[in-house]
Amino acid sequence: MQIKLNAWVNVFVGIAFAISAFSGFALLLNLGTRSALKNLHNYSSIALVVLIVIHLALHWNYLKCMPRLLFKKGEKCEDE
Repeated sequence: MQIKLNAWVNVFVGIAFAISAFSGFALLLNLGTRSALKNLHNYSSIALVVLIVIHLALHWNYLKCMPRLLFKKGEKCEDE
């Protein structure tokens, strides 16, 4: 279940990033309707932040263990 959820979160992170990046470049180059691009950029960026928070929450145990695994040789995480 968590693997599928993580996969879908990753897909939507990629989509939100692409929309945010392309709309940001379009705003920078003054392409298209400014208000529509600004709304698209703002909402996709907000979605991106929310999805990244979800992504970090899904990987929280991994993130807690990484410093221990990287800096203390031979030590294993309790959460493994």
